[in-house]
Amino acid sequence: MSEYIRKMIDKVKNFKQFVNENQQFDFDPSKKEILKFINKIINKEKVGEFDSPFYKIVVGTPKVGDSEKIGFTVDDKNKWKEYFSTKWFDTDGVWSQRNFNQSIQRKTGKNRTLNYYITIDKNKDNIKLFWNKLSDLDNRLSNLSNAKKTPISYKTHRLLDAFVTHNDSLKIYYYDETLKQDIEKIMNEWVNINKIITGNRTHIHGVDVKDGGGSFGQILSKHIDKSLVDLIEKNGNKYTDEQYFEWIKKYLPNLIKQVKVG
Repeated sequence: MSEYIRKMIDKVKNFKQFVNENQQFDFDPSKKEILKFINKIINKEKVGEFDSPFYKIVVGTPKVGDSEKIGFTVDDKNKWKEYFSTKWFDTDGVWSQRNFNQSIQRKTGKNRTLNYYITIDKNKDNIKLFWNKLSDLDNRLSNLSNAKKTPISYKTHRLLDAFVTHNDSLKIYYYDETLKQDIEKIMNEWVNINKIITGNRTHIHGVDVKDGGGSFGQILSKHIDKSLVDLIEKNGNKYTDEQYFEWIKKYLPNLIKQVKVG
């Protein structure tokens, strides 16, 4: 890591180095793609949205068989899929979502959805506990939605393999900014009372923006892209592609923290 790059990052506002981050960023499987992306920028070639390798790094890349690696059986996987395919959930085949009071008008408007995320500690017993206690969370969120007369949704993975690997174990969607503390309180009470272990994250709040903004994961990846492009355009081939790779690998958590929910 060059001294210049190190000094530049040290100047970033609110810099904090993450240690023992439970939200996993797996760079090595995407290293070739990242180096290709870096070299395009170094060579002043145009890079498009689909050239970016960072979205899948931010959210995680599930693979078939991931749940079996931590002790689940094929029967467990089938039961999980069956449960999250019931009539109580709206599913697109990947995610399964529960909706409360969707007919009520959204205070954030049609283009903005506020998000709350948790990452579940990925061991078999903890995941089973999450599954068994999900009905308690369902009841708490339903009650909040009814009491505040506002729509609320939550979603998780329809496939157990995806749940085991994806960084976003569960997302809550809400449409009234005044609910932020209520959502946090419910989630904290739910995990504490039920002794569900959650991991540290770079962010627990986000916002999806339609009409060009994208999901919060896409917004984060665009910011990462721009940060890397700006750095390389300033320094060019003064540093190697491997040095740039090590830079983004080390400081990606801080880049994510720079993006504010607004």
